[in-house]
Amino acid sequence: MFNQIKSFYYKDRYDFSKGLVDPFDFHKIFYRISIAFDVADFKNPKPPSYFNQNAVLFLVGVIAVILCLFTLYHGLVTFNIPHITEAGSYTLLLTYELLILYCTRWNLPQFHNLMRALHKDFQYICTAGEKYRAPYLENQLKTWKISIVMTIFTTSVPIAMNIVSFVALLYFLATHEAGEGSRPLLFPYWMPGVDFSQSPVYEVAFMFFNIE
Repeated sequence: MFNQIKSFYYKDRYDFSKGLVDPFDFHKIFYRISIAFDVADFKNPKPPSYFNQNAVLFLVGVIAVILCLFTLYHGLVTFNIPHITEAGSYTLLLTYELLILYCTRWNLPQFHNLMRALHKDFQYICTAGEKYRAPYLENQLKTWKISIVMTIFTTSVPIAMNIVSFVALLYFLATHEAGEGSRPLLFPYWMPGVDFSQSPVYEVAFMFFNIE
């Protein structure tokens, strides 16, 4: 298993010493992520609309930011330091998420230009620029390795957060009687007149926060 992962990481089974190299196959993870976010799918004659899922993600992010702002306001009014720090941090993070989603739409032509330039570079290296093939693909291999590390990191963070939220809830249920205490949430949200610890608000909030 470890050898297979190592081989995948170093592309040991990928022969790029001869013939045409498909950049979208070489940078498969990057291309798959681009497809997942509807940034580019050049192999699909009818690529899906950008607004299929990214609009939903953006809407969910906006709702989350609004809830964070409510919580931040409450923390400032009551001088609740945990609410101020956590809500403030989450507001910045979620705003950054919205900025990324906005940029993937606003800069869509630039993403397409990047894909086309990458395709042209690979074509040149594999044909007229054969003498530059080895050093160029060595650098591309480094880029591939960096993309793998960053993909693992960005994927593991939300997974870890979801695991923590479920473990915290299971621990609470195991150590508290029914109706005792306040069930934990991943984000310490607050809204006027809303008790996030009571059903069914808690269940809805718990699922929303983990999807978010």
